[in-house]
Amino acid sequence: MAFPNGQQPAWGQHTTWIVKTLPFFEQQNIANLIPNGMFTSAQVPAAQVGLPVLTCPSETYLPDGRLTPGGNILRSTWWWNQGLGSTNYKGCNGSNWLGAPYQRDGVGRFPGPMTDLEWGDGAFPRNKYTRPTRGIEYVDTTFGDLRDGSSNTVCIGESLPEWCDDSCFVDDNGTLATMAIPVNLYKTQVSRDPFAGDWRVSYGFASNHPGGVVFGLCDGSAHFVSDDVSNDVYWAMGTISGGETLAFD
Repeated sequence: MAFPNGQQPAWGQHTTWIVKTLPFFEQQNIANLIPNGMFTSAQVPAAQVGLPVLTCPSETYLPDGRLTPGGNILRSTWWWNQGLGSTNYKGCNGSNWLGAPYQRDGVGRFPGPMTDLEWGDGAFPRNKYTRPTRGIEYVDTTFGDLRDGSSNTVCIGESLPEWCDDSCFVDDNGTLATMAIPVNLYKTQVSRDPFAGDWRVSYGFASNHPGGVVFGLCDGSAHFVSDDVSNDVYWAMGTISGGETLAFD
């Protein structure tokens, strides 16, 4: 049994952990509109649905659960910017990242530098057809891979679509985030402005809850993590096999 990781097996084809689990939260009608669970531009109408189950009650930017059409000016003509259903919940790619100011190498299963968003050291490493495979065609995470323990490892966490370049639930990019970026770092315009235009700041976890973010762990439990959490503890939460001695405060 493996976690339902996303894939981009060819240009213009996407599947995500959310698309794969739609039938399990009473969205079989939407799943039926995405043949074989693989989204392409032909299924844009199926994705132009705001699903309340994917929207946090504290969310204020998505009144109908959908992104504003053309809201990202740099990508206004791309299919994922056409008023698609968005999500506040993203799978944890790990605690590594590919570039400044929060570059971190991976530990455990995929040590060393990342390639784009590939080779994350968390439960949901992205799979993209153009990336080196390291001898593996596609990467899935099983419970046996959770060497740090399912009760010590983050599965999903909250994000704020207002500050994300990619947040739609049918896009593999839009359903992932990393714990290399400090929690709640980019939840305000003031904190985000110094990095305006840098897509790499879009992939942190953040929420509208005062003082922290809610995370779901791989054992099915949920924990509120404070903005004041130490970096070492926060990073340890995101890896599946880092061997860290610390997990939660």
